[in-house]
Amino acid sequence: MIACAALAACSEEPARQRSVPTQQQRPAAPIDLEGRWRVLSIDARPPASPTRSGRAASIVITGNSIGGTLGCNDFGGLGLLADGHFAIHSWGGTAIGCGGEVGAQERAISMLFFARPRMTRLGPNRIRFESKDHALELERAGPNDSPPVAAGPEELEGTSWRIVMMDGEEKSSDPVGRVLRFGGEGWQGMASCATLSGTWRRNGNRIIVGREIPSTEQLCPADLARIDGNFADLMRSNPRYLVGPNGELLIAGGGHALAGGRLE
Repeated sequence: MIACAALAACSEEPARQRSVPTQQQRPAAPIDLEGRWRVLSIDARPPASPTRSGRAASIVITGNSIGGTLGCNDFGGLGLLADGHFAIHSWGGTAIGCGGEVGAQERAISMLFFARPRMTRLGPNRIRFESKDHALELERAGPNDSPPVAAGPEELEGTSWRIVMMDGEEKSSDPVGRVLRFGGEGWQGMASCATLSGTWRRNGNRIIVGREIPSTEQLCPADLARIDGNFADLMRSNPRYLVGPNGELLIAGGGHALAGGRLE
């Protein structure tokens, strides 16, 4: 059929035999995450009833943050969706001793988002965040009614940043030297052991990086070389980024994430 379709002689094939894309074959439109979401389940279990508050278990997502409660503590931080994964920076919260199943579910949500979970859409108003060990299902409950988190300046040219974590790891042969710098056309950074560099330009909140990423010749241990490889993959993915109100930097793409802070 495919070979025949390429020939003029097959142009009279009955229309009913030709493949016509259907609505089901088209990719789903990107979901708008901003708003308030009701927590349906954590690790396939409904949210536990809190003992100290009647607040409903919910998550609020904005363009640069995520936060919520299961009815006891409040938690959250800066957040960024990139390439189907959700990355966080500066996750924190209140420290009420909830205990019991509520406390366990709060810890599960924290571990979930530290693991850069994959986000999938389950329906028009339902989403799922899933990591290797944890999962969270949400249902849209309404618009965001919380004050927005202020953002920092978006310009990167001429800036320097201290790298705090690469994919949640702090291992480095030179902790003081973990710096990422952006010049007018070039960038340079060391996430763990070797120094990587390349060209870049900005497109909105994406960092568009040249495919060639040279690396310094260093005898890096395997565990540090792996982190450097993840850093290179992150930059090659043309990642998204955001700058927080206190000089936080979050870069995410290709399933990887870098968290840092501005160097004065």
